[in-house]
Amino acid sequence: MLFPVHPATIASFRQAFFPSGAKGDPGDAALLLELLLQHRQHLRRLDPDTAETRLLGMLIELRRRLVDERTRQSNRLTAWLKMYFPQPLNWIDNIDAPLGCDFLDRWPTLQQLQRAKPETVERFFREHNSRSETRIQERMEAIRTAVAAVQDTALLEAGAAATGAWVALLKALNATIASLDQQIAALPKHPEADLFAGLPGAGPVLLPRLIVAFGTRRERFQSASELAAYSGIAPVTKQSGKSKSVHFRRACPTFLRQTFHEFAAHSLAKSLWARQFYESTEAKG
Repeated sequence: MLFPVHPATIASFRQAFFPSGAKGDPGDAALLLELLLQHRQHLRRLDPDTAETRLLGMLIELRRRLVDERTRQSNRLTAWLKMYFPQPLNWIDNIDAPLGCDFLDRWPTLQQLQRAKPETVERFFREHNSRSETRIQERMEAIRTAVAAVQDTALLEAGAAATGAWVALLKALNATIASLDQQIAALPKHPEADLFAGLPGAGPVLLPRLIVAFGTRRERFQSASELAAYSGIAPVTKQSGKSKSVHFRRACPTFLRQTFHEFAAHSLAKSLWARQFYESTEAKG
């Protein structure tokens, strides 16, 4: 049986008995033992969830980290494009998607793009599932009339090199995220899936995150307020005498808090109650 103790807890406990700041492993071990024996009611026993839920949780959190990393690399790519080749940001909706990556991989500068045969460029868009002839012709006309943002050969060469580097990273991330999606989809159906499938806004990506957020062993939490406090969606209240303040809770599992925040945002489009609650709360200021 294990009782995890937050480092800040033992640090504050140590400070109460040793104001000088003295510390050592034997002393900390004695303090941890005293915490366990005298204040066990304030500690939560480590009670791991089922193996299938923990596996699902690890995979979806890894996926989210990779998506966040893709966003970082996409922002870096965008910053370079704005310096020397900004037009693709208007021509392509998601520059980090396969269409944008393949486009920049093939034509990293406007000069190279305008030297390509029009039929080659048109075929490229069609091969990447661009079905709208109107959209293709708009792009072709924009490419034909585009004017280079800079003439600095040093910046153009460095920009093409940087674009190639970021595109390679984005392609690798896209492939890994797609592989993870397949791995998650191939997992045996979770026994709790049907319970969460009907929630408003719970799509293919958010559904497994909600399963993991609530967990299979929900006896770990005695009430909804306990889960709200643990996940960080409940604020922290500080009160002393006539002074009272309420602020954002920072000590929490950030991925879990993010799951509830994103679920709340997605539910606005699917739930009339959620929309009305949000609008009434926002109106109160």
